[in-house]
Amino acid sequence: MYRYALLAAALLFAAPAAAQPAYPTKPIRILVPLVPGGLTDLMARVIAQKLTEAWGQPAIVDNRPGASGMIASDIVAKAAPDGHTLIAVSLAHAVNASIYPKLPYDTLRDFTPVSYLADTPQILLVRPQMKMSSIRELIALAKSKPGELNFSSGGIGGSSHMAMELFRYAAGIELQHIPYKGGAQATLELVAGRVELNFGQWVSSSRYMKSGQVKPIGVSTPRRIAVAPEIPTIAESGLPGFESRSWYGMLAPAKLPRPLLTKLHAEIARIISGPDFAGKFAVEGVVIGDMTPEQFAEFIRQEIKRYSIVVKAAKLTPG
Repeated sequence: MYRYALLAAALLFAAPAAAQPAYPTKPIRILVPLVPGGLTDLMARVIAQKLTEAWGQPAIVDNRPGASGMIASDIVAKAAPDGHTLIAVSLAHAVNASIYPKLPYDTLRDFTPVSYLADTPQILLVRPQMKMSSIRELIALAKSKPGELNFSSGGIGGSSHMAMELFRYAAGIELQHIPYKGGAQATLELVAGRVELNFGQWVSSSRYMKSGQVKPIGVSTPRRIAVAPEIPTIAESGLPGFESRSWYGMLAPAKLPRPLLTKLHAEIARIISGPDFAGKFAVEGVVIGDMTPEQFAEFIRQEIKRYSIVVKAAKLTPG
């Protein structure tokens, strides 16, 4: 009898483990809603490489730019919640909920937040030919030419766009917005002289700053950044309290089973704290994330709330 009781107990405790599906069982696809070359794309590629090495299944980055990220997001929202389809998102994921009244998915209900990856300051850049060196001079010029200065961004609702909308609203100036399919392309348009200014990230802009092709006049965070302490903050240069930063995260389809969420989050947390991610991006002014999936979910809810106010104040529309 005792032997049979032991056998029954062993089967009982083994049953949950046996019921756990093997994962991953096929290639993992990480969608990036932007063109290659930007920070979202670079982060996704490091994570994909490390997931491949760790789990023996290929993790593939699939760039699907367009519609302010909604094309890629819709694909993931409708994918099976089996952990084999993920999406690397940025601030635009939260902002779209306010700009677009009829999204093909629900920003909160149709996704499982997996990991908050990182955040980074933005740098206000201008063409050197504009002959200015401060935020105050830019504001004065913009007020003297309302609506004549144009700025590029990585897309409607993206972090560079929203940083400029915050700046424009706080400064009380009018600017023309020209959106592109990614932050890298938006910066190149500034380098080429086709726009007057934009908010860029250190990772995609530092080479042009060093070569003198663009001029940095302010950073978006409350404190100066370690990689370029000579650049003043916007807050100290005429707009007290100004703050804006980009953030990046990884999502899966809704109803991702808890065991898969736990495994994915743990592995991604290991990757982003390691030298190939943290070491690579820290020198670019990136701050590595540290949130649980639950904390990341609440963070997204708060970002949607925050930027709904900005969108309304700036009267932003999809067009």
